[in-house]
Amino acid sequence: MLLMVLVLLMVLMLLMVLVLLMVLILLMVLILLMVLMLLMVLMVLILLMVLMLLMVLMLLMVLVLLMVLILLMVLILLMVLVLLMVLMLLMVLVLLMVLILLMVLMVLVLLMLLMLLMVLILLMVLMLLMVLVLLMVLMLLILLMVLILLMVLMLLMVLILLMVLMLLMVLVLLMVLMLLILLMVLMLLMVLMVLILLMVLMVLMVLIVLILLMLLMLLILLMVLMVLMVLIVLILLMLLMLLILLMVLVLLMVLMLLILLMVLILLMVLILLMVLILLMLLILLMLLILLMLLMLLMVLILLMVLVLLMVLMLLMVLMLLMVLVLLMVLVLLMVLVLLTVLVLLTVLVLLTVLILLMVLILLMVLILLMLLIMMMVLMLLILLQLAKDMSSAAVRTIRKEIKDLYINIQALQEKEMACGNGNGIIIIAESSTGCVFAGSALGKKGVYVDKIGIEAAEMLLRNIRHNGCVDEFLQDQLIIFMALAKGTSRIRTGAVTLHTQTAIHIAERLTQAKFTITKSEDELSSNVTYIIECEGSGATNTHL
Repeated sequence: MLLMVLVLLMVLMLLMVLVLLMVLILLMVLILLMVLMLLMVLMVLILLMVLMLLMVLMLLMVLVLLMVLILLMVLILLMVLVLLMVLMLLMVLVLLMVLILLMVLMVLVLLMLLMLLMVLILLMVLMLLMVLVLLMVLMLLILLMVLILLMVLMLLMVLILLMVLMLLMVLVLLMVLMLLILLMVLMLLMVLMVLILLMVLMVLMVLIVLILLMLLMLLILLMVLMVLMVLIVLILLMLLMLLILLMVLVLLMVLMLLILLMVLILLMVLILLMVLILLMLLILLMLLILLMLLMLLMVLILLMVLVLLMVLMLLMVLMLLMVLVLLMVLVLLMVLVLLTVLVLLTVLVLLTVLILLMVLILLMVLILLMLLIMMMVLMLLILLQLAKDMSSAAVRTIRKEIKDLYINIQALQEKEMACGNGNGIIIIAESSTGCVFAGSALGKKGVYVDKIGIEAAEMLLRNIRHNGCVDEFLQDQLIIFMALAKGTSRIRTGAVTLHTQTAIHIAERLTQAKFTITKSEDELSSNVTYIIECEGSGATNTHL
């Protein structure tokens, strides 16, 4: 029905537009006839104007030729100046390349010199290391010689001490023997051999003196040997000290030579760097001079260009003044002609403007009506599309879990009862035993329509999965009827909601009803199933 109404409205609108177009065509024919009459009058005036314009065009052509010649001259001069600038720039570039090559050569020379200096320094360091190694070897040899001499001296001292001890032992033994002999002689010949004893004592005294003299001689020899050995050791130590001093002096001399060489090398490097810096400064000065010359040339060229431009501007101004004078004359003639034409055209223009305004107003009204109708149609289509998207999303979600199921979700628009804009979906499912389940969702700002349909379908599937007879929203509504009924009442449902628990608590407090909730083991259900059982109070209304 809506489509039929829309088609009829569109046909009516087209008929109205055709009528208006016919009226416009008639008006345009009348206006064209009036314009043709005016055009005949204007043709004569235009012929006169064309003759005047031809004269002006001839003058303008002459002026344009003069301007072209002047511009050609200026372009030739500019080309010459540009060529000069290009030549100067090429010269500067060549000089820069030469300077850069010189700089590169100087840097290479410096690098070679630095490499040679590094090689010399390495050679000097190697020489120093060789000298130090030789000195260390000599020191080790001298120390070994001194140690060997000291060992020999120690051995000699030990041998001498052993000899002295042996002599002392022999003397002690001789003295003991002499004493024993004397005692025996005294005991045997004490009385008889006094004179012999005296002689023997004298002989013994002489022998003792001789032995003592021998011992003194040996001790003196030992002392002389000890003094000689000490002198030899002192002489060797003095020689070592002299050698060490000589080695230190040699090292100091080598170090001094190295330091002098290093200073000379550094002075050479500094001199080279100074020379390079001076060359760099000279190159920079040359570049600055060249740049200054280029700047002067550029300034001269710019001054010449400005002078030429000023001359051209003056010529252009003169030509424009001449053209303006001619145009002023033509304009005056045109004004006189146009004033006569405008008087005739004003009346026609006013009439045509009024007619066109009326037609435009009608067209605007028709266009606005068509836009309003199109907006209404689009709103209807959008709302229908939203409902279709919502229902299709719900159908897809249900068919993922229940394949072979007839689903019929219809779109409905409530114009009279609605207070504003909004959308929503309610899905009702009826089981084979007559149980009714439902899932619903409301549209929100910024939420996709598919998500609303999926939310309602998920709610319905959640209540179907537990294989019960009531959904989560009907649980708490049946508690009061089970409490008031007589006998035992049972319902199978899914998870017990907080509303149901609250309703059971209040019903037990207000009546004598007793509720029990037991978990059911159902193989057909995919979720947990509970059975709510009630022993009703059997309340009756005495007023009925």
